[in-house]
Amino acid sequence: MIVDHPVDPTGAGDSFRSGLLAGLSWGRSWTDAARLGNTVAYHVVQVMGTMNHQFEKEEVLSQMGK
Repeated sequence: MIVDHPVDPTGAGDSFRSGLLAGLSWGRSWTDAARLGNTVAYHVVQVMGTMNHQFEKEEVLSQMGK
């Protein structure tokens, strides 16, 4: 995914890591876990601030193409 209008990159790395670790804890492959991390980071950079994010598992998984 390409972010057209990034707002704030703060927390993008942490959010990627959280998605990666969540994916691995759900038994996903490294590739799918990295896709999950990318999807979460994609959303984070489009919002100002570091604590304004809520995701539903099913929504994020559908957005990453799984």
